[in-house]
Amino acid sequence: MVHGEQGQETDKLRDQKVYYHRIGTKQAEDVLSFQMKDLPEAMVQSHVSHDGAYLLLTISRGNDGQLLVYYADLKSDANKELKGELVVKPIVSEWIASFDYVHN
Repeated sequence: MVHGEQGQETDKLRDQKVYYHRIGTKQAEDVLSFQMKDLPEAMVQSHVSHDGAYLLLTISRGNDGQLLVYYADLKSDANKELKGELVVKPIVSEWIASFDYVHN
């Protein structure tokens, strides 16, 4: 357990992963799409862009409001099959601020 101020225990949130689920299939068939092995305390949120072309990943490591932001081009040859971990690229790779997706 992470010790610190009350309400900041994050032990149960460690090693988060993003899976792709195809409607009509069993959960056991879900495909691991993204994980941050080198940052086990990362809390990951994912959003698909309005046009369905990109998966946006925002990564936080607590409640300091600073985020990393990555994206996966879902139309690229490497990612379009959605059969394994996605090739992602950083947009923001330093803990400097908070960011929100507006539109692409």
